Amino acid sequence: MTTRIFIDGAAGTTGLEIHERLAARKDLSVIRLAEIERKDSRARACALNEADVVILCLPDEAAREAVALITNPDVRVIDASTAHRVAPGWVFGFAEVEPGNYAAIAAAKRVSNPGCYSTGFLALVRRPANFRNSQRTARNIRLKSERTLLDKPAAVVICLRRKKKKN
Repeated sequence: MTTRIFIDGAAGTTGLEIHERLAARKDLSVIRLAEIERKDSRARACALNEADVVILCLPDEAAREAVALITNPDVRVIDASTAHRVAPGWVFGFAEVEPGNYAAIAAAKRVSNPGCYSTGFLALVRRPANFRNSQRTARNIRLKSERTLLDKPAAVVICLRRKKKKN
C-alpha cells in the first residue's frame, strides 16, 4: 500500500518543489486537485481527509483554515507556514534542537516546519542535541546581547571561537 500525500498549496513555489521531489517515489501517491477545485473548500476538505500525510504550503491564515477542515484523526500534517510553529499540540520540526525530537517528530500527527530564520538562529546559539555530549564539537558558541537605554536589543553578536586541542 502506498502512502497518500496531499500538498495543499501545490501550485505555489514551495508546493511545486515538494511535488517535484516526491514525483519519482514509488512508495507515495500524490493526491491532486484540478485547477478549478483548488479554492473549493469541499474538494480541499475531501483531499485533506483522504490523505495519510498533508503538507501545507500556504500562507498562515489559509494553513489554519486547512487544519480546521481536517476531521480524520489519522491524517498527519506538516505545515510549512509560521501558523503553527509554536502552537500547542504541534511538534517543532527541528530534530537536532532537543534530545528526543527525532522520536517526537516521527510519532507526531502535527509537525511545524521550523523555517530558515529560526533554523539558522537556533543552529548557531544552541548546540545540536546529537552533539551535546560529544567531544568532537569543534566550536563554542557564545551569545552576547547589547542593550540600549530602553532595554531593547540593539545588536546580537555571535562569537565563534575554536576550542584548542589538548595534546
